[in-house]
Amino acid sequence: MGIFNELEYSPVEGVVEALSVVSQKGNDKYLRYAFKAAAKAGRKRVTLINKAKEWPISDGSLVEAAQRLHCHYKDCLELELMEVEEAISRLMTEPTYFDCLFASERYATFLSAICSGVCGGANLFSAVEIGDHHAVFKPLQTKLSLTNYANLSAYGIVSTIVDLFQHLGHDKCADALWCELKRTMNEGIRTKEFGGQDTGEYVICNIINQLRCRALGK
Repeated sequence: MGIFNELEYSPVEGVVEALSVVSQKGNDKYLRYAFKAAAKAGRKRVTLINKAKEWPISDGSLVEAAQRLHCHYKDCLELELMEVEEAISRLMTEPTYFDCLFASERYATFLSAICSGVCGGANLFSAVEIGDHHAVFKPLQTKLSLTNYANLSAYGIVSTIVDLFQHLGHDKCADALWCELKRTMNEGIRTKEFGGQDTGEYVICNIINQLRCRALGK
């Protein structure tokens, strides 16, 4: 599926083309999971980012699948279709417009970087890959020219653990950890990339100490 098949061919000598494979089965599988997750999270509107006008077969098939599967969620979720260019513009100028974004891997990587950057920095959140039998959780380390940090972000690490807790069903632990992460930023405990002078180790230790105090009822 997608770019991960690493399929290449040479139409003429000296020219190599890479194939991005899209299947209806894969589209349906992704969208079923996405709609279910959005409904469970209490979202009201989902926006499917696409370029169906320019990619009528690949993106068009995703749009058709979304419209077909949306009928099961029309009572609780509104489905909106939006071109990539408009989505990027709105994310930069009016990010609160969106409630939940759906996108194929063609656009998801840079959209997630923009979302993270708008919220404070390209290394603020985590990247999650969920398969049939395994799931991978890692900090969102986007290597852009202006955000090429040498070290992992403390916020990305904590966000990753929050997502892992949620995936495992430990919602109370996830909520407590996320609240403490926001508290540090609100209190001015921040690393340099977010306008502070604290180290990543200090931020994480502060969160751990506050969680220990919570557990002891202090």
